[in-house]
Amino acid sequence: MTRLLEWLPRGNTLDDASFRRRHLLLQWVLAAHIPVILALGWWLGNPPGLLAGAGIAPIVAFLLAGHFVPVHRVAASLVRPVREALAVREVDLAGAGVTARLVDAAAAVKARAPGC
Repeated sequence: MTRLLEWLPRGNTLDDASFRRRHLLLQWVLAAHIPVILALGWWLGNPPGLLAGAGIAPIVAFLLAGHFVPVHRVAASLVRPVREALAVREVDLAGAGVTARLVDAAAAVKARAPGC
């Protein structure tokens, strides 16, 4: 656990090579979701044009922009919408039942949390 904590960045203190290496790894992990979402959407009967145009094109655009932006803070900021968009696409493809269970679980956690 200590080794993992030492590996994690602290603020904006990474040198350019370390940032680029970690940022590229994160982009590859996020990009690996794209074919899975396309396949799942196609298997569930969604039109390919809708999946590619509305579902995947913005994600690819943000990933590419984050890859070519030289400023660390901006490049990292372009990854966040990709993470959120992928999560939304996965829940959307899974159906409303999963969404309802997630909302119920979040409400239960909030009810048990002190001070909320």
